[in-house]
Amino acid sequence: LQCNGFGESGDQKRVCSRQPEDPSSLTLDRDLHHDRPASHQQHVNSTYSCREVFIIVNKSSGGGRAGEYLTALGSDSCAHHLKLGKSGRLQARLRAVDIREGRPGQKRGFELLKAVSEQAEHPVLVMVAGGDGTVMWAISEVISTNINIDKVVIGHIAFGTGNDFSRSTGWGSTAEAGSLIGHRWSRLRRDMRRWLTSHIIDFDIWEVEVTTQGGFEFVHEGQKCLTEADKVQHGLKELEGGRWQMRKPMVNYFSFGQCCRAGLGFEKRRTSSRLFNNLCYGYEGLKKLALRPAPKVSDIVRDFTINSHPSIDSLASTCATAADGSDDSLVREMEMENNAFVLGVRNLSSFAETLGSSSSSSSNNAEASYPNVGSQRSSASVTSLGLERSAELLFLNIPSFAGGANPWAWSPEDGQHACAQDVGDGRLEVLSYSTGLSAAIDAANGKLWTPGRGSGQRLASAEGPFRIAFKSPEEAKYTSADGRVYLQVDGEFFVAHQPEEIQIRHWKRIKVASRRKQDRALCSCLG
Repeated sequence: LQCNGFGESGDQKRVCSRQPEDPSSLTLDRDLHHDRPASHQQHVNSTYSCREVFIIVNKSSGGGRAGEYLTALGSDSCAHHLKLGKSGRLQARLRAVDIREGRPGQKRGFELLKAVSEQAEHPVLVMVAGGDGTVMWAISEVISTNINIDKVVIGHIAFGTGNDFSRSTGWGSTAEAGSLIGHRWSRLRRDMRRWLTSHIIDFDIWEVEVTTQGGFEFVHEGQKCLTEADKVQHGLKELEGGRWQMRKPMVNYFSFGQCCRAGLGFEKRRTSSRLFNNLCYGYEGLKKLALRPAPKVSDIVRDFTINSHPSIDSLASTCATAADGSDDSLVREMEMENNAFVLGVRNLSSFAETLGSSSSSSSNNAEASYPNVGSQRSSASVTSLGLERSAELLFLNIPSFAGGANPWAWSPEDGQHACAQDVGDGRLEVLSYSTGLSAAIDAANGKLWTPGRGSGQRLASAEGPFRIAFKSPEEAKYTSADGRVYLQVDGEFFVAHQPEEIQIRHWKRIKVASRRKQDRALCSCLG
């Protein structure tokens, strides 16, 4: 495979065999200027900086607009060598990958990315062209392909409906209008200069684990079902006694409750039109919340536990490693039982006030400090508190939700949780809403101002892990015969039947490309 670069004038001078590269035989310093003398080739390779760039494309995103990259660059991972700027001192080797091609964990484009990253001098820039779901999908593929996450940097070209990852990392609410390639590739070359001069920041990835008695359902072509592909993509496995477990990464946020039912209704009617999708989301919200509400969180959850002791996390990690693949449920139980506190969800507001008064001294440094509550566990009885106020629980990793909403910043500050969000601080911010409508109003304010926003109640800003234990089917007040509970991870909605437990824990820390103003003076640069 040989591809000539662009001339100083921007003319495309390219010869490509159009044969996919074999990751096992990849050589990064191969002759990119095959029509020049060997001595000149050595000078070019030693003088100029050539960066590796992959564009991971979901061609159905943006009404099919993201597919322009595959049309121009090909979907076979063929390398294109571009000079960026008149001096030509910054060069890039660019490839496009169709994320839909191949089986999960065995996609040829990601295997090539692994080979390139292992040999590249600099981190490989991976720009994801799609929505938030595509970003999560791409990160999952990077991890499942065993790519060293320290060798890649993730960026976002926003083509989705919400694009919260892009908003929170400074890339804007949506990709600019017009051709993505431009006349004589001028637009693409301009964008690549922006990508390669962005800044590298830390970004936390969390793991959501849901255990149920009755399984899961996802939306496909307007219908709820469970496919074999779902089992692989979402980390599903069947346990003894017909129980199911899901483990999947969470990049932006996670929630469950009444508002999520409206989101699932929207998923069943999602189209390629961003405007229609926003209108559909509003319609589904009014219909589901007013006529067919999902069960309240306080009607189905027994308790909510947060462990904030850092030494326990370290101990659990050590024990899990020593177990060498054995069942780590005991380790996770240790995490929850040592130095933890329990929130009875029927008293989320009252308990938060008690917690704030007992730990007010920590508010100045924005660190969550919770008391050792061996005695609190016995006194915080769910049945004795009797405040059925939680209809939705929201866990935030980023300061953008549902297409630009900022519910943590809008919610009233208190002495305990008067802290700003940060995507790389190893913490999640947790909010509770007393009604599904109040959660929907916050979500809608990301698109259009409406009165009543900011009614979420701050419960915690903590490192976790977080554990939610559900009531038995006999105790829970479900609104459906099969015990449906509605959830979403990074804007992807699904159903869990008769859930038993949810655990959320910090999983990994990756590098992402940022254009945020606050990062310009603090972070290293790609270019």
